[in-house]
Amino acid sequence: MGSEVFPLPGIPPGSFIALVAVVLAAGAGFAAGTALLPRVSAVLLGRAAARARRSGERVSESGSACGEGLEARMSRRARVVCGSGFAVASGAAAHAVAASACVGDADAAVFAAALCWLACWAALLAAALCDVAAGVLPREACWVLAAAGSAFQLAQAGLAGLAAGGAFGAAAFALCALCNRVAAARGRPAMVGGGDARCMAALSLATGAAAPFGFAACFAAAAAYAVVRFLDGSIAWGEGFPFAPFLCAWLAIAAPMPTV
Repeated sequence: MGSEVFPLPGIPPGSFIALVAVVLAAGAGFAAGTALLPRVSAVLLGRAAARARRSGERVSESGSACGEGLEARMSRRARVVCGSGFAVASGAAAHAVAASACVGDADAAVFAAALCWLACWAALLAAALCDVAAGVLPREACWVLAAAGSAFQLAQAGLAGLAAGGAFGAAAFALCALCNRVAAARGRPAMVGGGDARCMAALSLATGAAAPFGFAACFAAAAAYAVVRFLDGSIAWGEGFPFAPFLCAWLAIAAPMPTV
């Protein structure tokens, strides 16, 4: 038995119950990502549109629709991508818990960290769905991401990690505000949306000292996408596009999975 090679690192050979748990978690994550998260995104978008109408803000045609409109615009491809991402996240969270149990170090802190990490992914993927379908990034998703991310960072790196992430988040938010002020002075639209700025601040809390690496990965992916789309004529120079999907690269690079 000891010579067998188990397909998951950190879990000893023969721990088939752990393997089954990870597979089941991944399957449940795919189902939730393709069915539940789009519905949650629809509710969040409806709340964002209602809030904008109450405050007299201008709401785009795509962003003014409530739940049913959003879900109707979500392509099957977007649902599958979202489901696949949440399946990987769910499997990784289950793996962290199973690995800690196999080494005899399972406790409530490990389980809580895995749940918080999974909540970060749920909030971020829901925000990405809203951004792709309607160009709106609901603030509720940012608040959930900030709360769950702070709890995750405290469990992983303590107050020092959370403070480092908070400092970087404040700097990133200030940079976004400065870029928007410069754009406004030149008579141009805002360079960074308020939802994107809030989401970056929340991701900074979730990723702590690794936030600069996530920030770099996020903007590198967005820049590569923009160049490719510009070269093939899909977008014009300076034209905006949904940014939330690239924020997923931030979390994937700076906090790939809970550590045991």
